[in-house]
Amino acid sequence: INLASPDDQLTITDLTMQNGHALHQGGALEVDGGTTSIERVAFVDNTSAEVAGAIYSDYGTMSIAHSTFSGNHAADIGGAIYSYEGTMSIADSTFGDNVAGSYGGAVYGYYDDLSIARSSFNGNIVQTGSDYGGGAVFGEEETVTVDHSTFVGNEADWGGAINSYGSDMLVTSSQFKIGRASCRERV
Repeated sequence: INLASPDDQLTITDLTMQNGHALHQGGALEVDGGTTSIERVAFVDNTSAEVAGAIYSDYGTMSIAHSTFSGNHAADIGGAIYSYEGTMSIADSTFGDNVAGSYGGAVYGYYDDLSIARSSFNGNIVQTGSDYGGGAVFGEEETVTVDHSTFVGNEADWGGAINSYGSDMLVTSSQFKIGRASCRERV
């Protein structure tokens, strides 16, 4: 699915988006601008040869709730989600076994406002050898807020669970368990 207008609105509910593939970005969904609402959607085994295994979003507002991201893969950035210069809120959602080649095993945000609440990140990975990492979440030059979320068994060379570069980050009432960061644990 591709939405490419700053004035458009897209609502996706009660759906499974599975086995999608993109040559560049967004294995299941690419949104350029506009307002997107996603609720009770499962993103499963989607891939991208470059960025955003499941969802690529830029210059828009996106809210994700009660959704699942599992087994998504991006060769480079954002195993499940890549969000660029927009606003993204994620609540009551689960991210498991997503993989990125270099940044953000589950979620990557760049010049973005990213809010995560009551969500779980389990077994997300940035492949070995990346200089940046963020096994579950990587925030670059943005505002990242994480509240009442859990991070278990996420892996990256830098920042097993969360890595932040030039970002303002606030993490409250969250749990971090057994992850791996071989160079330096950021969070």
